Amino acid sequence: MRSPIAWLNAVTRTTFREIKCLVKNPGEVLVTFVFPLVWMLVVWGLLGKGVIEQVPVAMVDNDNTSVSRQVALELSSIRAIKPVVINTQAEALEELKKGTVYGIISIPFGYMKDPNDRHHLIIDEEAASVVQDIFRMFCDGIGYVRMT
Repeated sequence: MRSPIAWLNAVTRTTFREIKCLVKNPGEVLVTFVFPLVWMLVVWGLLGKGVIEQVPVAMVDNDNTSVSRQVALELSSIRAIKPVVINTQAEALEELKKGTVYGIISIPFGYMKDPNDRHHLIIDEEAASVVQDIFRMFCDGIGYVRMT
């Protein structure tokens, strides 16, 4: 077993050897000291005021079912975001461009929860026929206005 003095001497020699290597290669100085310091300043600048709360996020409910309303309710209970209900995807994109919302959550039409796995969506067969009809009309050149 080494004595504490011998161990301290070995650590000192190793430290000086590593410092010589760092001085010879400026890239290692950047990676070892500068980049972590810059990253720390960036994170401090972003989160210096504390936890982010109530960020406005557009929520477009294309499904309008009890499941989508439950999802909306669960989203509103998250402290970090504040869901803003918007009717269409186009309106949500416009709000995003204006900067009034910082993201879009779109609840799609035609899906339902998998009864075996609550974290998985499956296609709702009743709604699938509607989606297929809309797709066929769109492919036939029928516009959004005539579809409604």
